[in-house]
Amino acid sequence: TADELFEENHLRLRKTAQRESIEMINSIIVVATLFCTVNYAALFTVPGGFDQNSGVPVLNKDNTFYKFIVVVYSAILCSFISLSALLSFQRSAFYVEEFYISLPLKASAASICLMLAGIFTVTASALALILESKRVNSFILLCLLPVGYTLINIPVFIDMSYRVF
Repeated sequence: TADELFEENHLRLRKTAQRESIEMINSIIVVATLFCTVNYAALFTVPGGFDQNSGVPVLNKDNTFYKFIVVVYSAILCSFISLSALLSFQRSAFYVEEFYISLPLKASAASICLMLAGIFTVTASALALILESKRVNSFILLCLLPVGYTLINIPVFIDMSYRVF
């Protein structure tokens, strides 16, 4: 049949694509794991530290502190979703049919979640800086860091999405 002929003629190309995809995914898995690790550590080393007597965070009553916690949890969640999509991609059997929808969808989901994790991580660091130093103009700092990070990465993301679909 035509499918068997296609698979036979493109076997070497498929093996090359499989090998290079796994090498690329391994590098991205390291980045996603680093995002998870950094944000997991940020949950236990909260800005301001903990009260010696009660054990609750010192900045517990500050509204920005709750925003910080939500942003860090969001970064961890996006990192875990990205890791699971990347591991699913890595463990794929790389059948010909998977190259059409399954693998590009997994790669796109992983890259979107990883970009969101990066945005949330940068936002969390800006919020931590705001919590530690009330002298900084918080609105400007909070807006500039994530927006700058996003603007830097949008061309790469558009190029990657264009090539996938």
